[in-house]
Amino acid sequence: MEPEELEKELNHEDDEGKLFLLKWLSAYAPSCKESDIKGCIDKLTKISQKLTSDSLLTKELARGITDLMIRLLRLKPPNYEQCLQDIVNNSPLSISVIVLFIAEKDQENHAIKNWSDQVRKSIREIRENNLLQEIYLHLILHRFTQLNDNDNSESYAAIDQMCKTEKGLAAFRKIFTQESLGPATNELMRGIIQSIKGKDESSLEISSHKEVIKLIEEQQAKLKMPEAN
Repeated sequence: MEPEELEKELNHEDDEGKLFLLKWLSAYAPSCKESDIKGCIDKLTKISQKLTSDSLLTKELARGITDLMIRLLRLKPPNYEQCLQDIVNNSPLSISVIVLFIAEKDQENHAIKNWSDQVRKSIREIRENNLLQEIYLHLILHRFTQLNDNDNSESYAAIDQMCKTEKGLAAFRKIFTQESLGPATNELMRGIIQSIKGKDESSLEISSHKEVIKLIEEQQAKLKMPEAN
């Protein structure tokens, strides 16, 4: 009912307090008859932007924020389309990629196109760390590929650009932790190796590419995943 209070309370809490409040609000939202859904989504977007820019957005907080956004959207406010577009256009990609599942289910193709455009914008600005700060980087690139007729070329090009810098390579390495691996990441692994192995060996970035291949193959061996040919 009072988005300003929502923002104030969330900013006042530590991570544990934020998670508790987000879960409580998600449970309570359907019973609130006078909720300012757009106002709340705007505040949640602002908070997630700040957490991302400060490298403080955890997967748990991201899930808490997206769960509340989804719960609010399911109340089907009159300005539903605008709320959805605001999330797609203004939220960190790690937030909007999860909320977008609703858009896809509800066949909100305009939102899907806008989200893909946001990913492309982040790829173009990769040197400014926009994409590197995302905690769901592998999921973003995987969904981006899916929503673009399973064409991997743009995702692989983004990873190629990313791995040319130390910060980018460090961000890419974070994908391959035990807890983040799954079918989406495995598919990326296989495709990335195939893409990198097709490069000219005289490339100035080949050392970083070889490091990426080694890292991926080590993870594949640990989890007994099929190797890319």
